[in-house]
Amino acid sequence: MTDVGTLDWAKRTGGVLTDADREELNGRLSAVFEAAALPAPEPPLDASFESLAPPDSELCIETTALWSLVAPDWLAAHGHRTYYFARALAELDSLSPDPELLYVACLLHDLGLTKHAVPSDDVPCFALNGAREAGILTGIHRDSAAADIVNEAIAMHLNVVVPIEAGEIHYLVAAGTLIDVAGPRLQQLPNDLIAAILVEHPRGAFAEKIGETMDKCGARYPETRCGYLKNDLGIVSLVGEHPLDF
Repeated sequence: MTDVGTLDWAKRTGGVLTDADREELNGRLSAVFEAAALPAPEPPLDASFESLAPPDSELCIETTALWSLVAPDWLAAHGHRTYYFARALAELDSLSPDPELLYVACLLHDLGLTKHAVPSDDVPCFALNGAREAGILTGIHRDSAAADIVNEAIAMHLNVVVPIEAGEIHYLVAAGTLIDVAGPRLQQLPNDLIAAILVEHPRGAFAEKIGETMDKCGARYPETRCGYLKNDLGIVSLVGEHPLDF
């Protein structure tokens, strides 16, 4: 197993995949389909939109303000949905992540797709650029250990599936993102919760816009995880088949 997506990997590679990294990412796709086949829990998850609300802390307030300022509406809503799906999965999986850090990492996981943290030829992976900026914001309010957790959780979300052993927040950011992008484990969440999330943060043109974004990423930086997901693994086709868009 490689250390693809970690901070050490980011520092060493700048986000450029090795052949071993590509093989590992390819092997994770089976877990996506396994997640899509999981049964609904019995009894059903007892969680409401209100019960999953983020903390009313200075860090969370500043995070919300930054995201509202830099993200277009379709991407901003994706960040919020990712957080609520991740929080619901935490309840479902009996996890207790740091609520502030989970919110920051979920909301800002695509910060690198905004002008606030654009990729470059030196660091072509958008997740790494966004992760660094989110970590800096976290470090202002918390300590360096918290900043590293946010940084690495965001950096790793493009692995598609992140094992719980990597850390609860790392696992949940990737899992929450995956629900909103492709739908696995959506069937485990109560319909009234899903409906409430969509009322507050509608999908709108998300599937179309994220598909266009990945097309551009795959063309400009094919050596990155985004390029591999788009060009080699066909992730855009999964986005276009999301059950919430039919």
